[in-house]
Amino acid sequence: MQLTNVLCKKVKSKHVLVVLESIVTRHKVCVKRERIADKLEQLRWDPYVRTEVVYKEVKKLKVNAAKSPSQHQHGNLTGSRRVVNDNVVTLYNATQMWNTIYLGGVQALRDVQKTPESDDSFQTCCEKLGVTVESMNQQVAIMQDCVNKFTSLSKLDTTSGFPVFISWSHQAFGNDNLFQC
Repeated sequence: MQLTNVLCKKVKSKHVLVVLESIVTRHKVCVKRERIADKLEQLRWDPYVRTEVVYKEVKKLKVNAAKSPSQHQHGNLTGSRRVVNDNVVTLYNATQMWNTIYLGGVQALRDVQKTPESDDSFQTCCEKLGVTVESMNQQVAIMQDCVNKFTSLSKLDTTSGFPVFISWSHQAFGNDNLFQC
């Protein structure tokens, strides 16, 4: 059994993990008990016989701190990797902002539809809708700028030995139909 470093320290300090086994069906469960206590016997629910039966401690478990399978980054990102990272963040934020503005625009459009043209508030509703469209266009311009940066970077960065984009070619980023509203 593998635990994180924090859980490992907590378990090692006061408790020990043990395996309990049902005396009826040999169903096993893992529980913690105090380190100084005697062997554990408990009355627990056994899912196989659907009743409570006695579980006895059969063994203690060794607890090892798990090592992370991922490599930790050493230092800050620099060069093309930093530009790509910053650009991805900008593109994500612009997309989220566009989605938020879009939802506000749906409400503004409903307000325009339900307000009669003769009403004084109709002009205000139309202006609000116009501001929403302008805000959406600004976010699309930010997204297009990100795409242009990706395209330029993929064309310029040919000396690093690794491709900047593996899944899409730089021609896909240059596609004018990518961000059409």
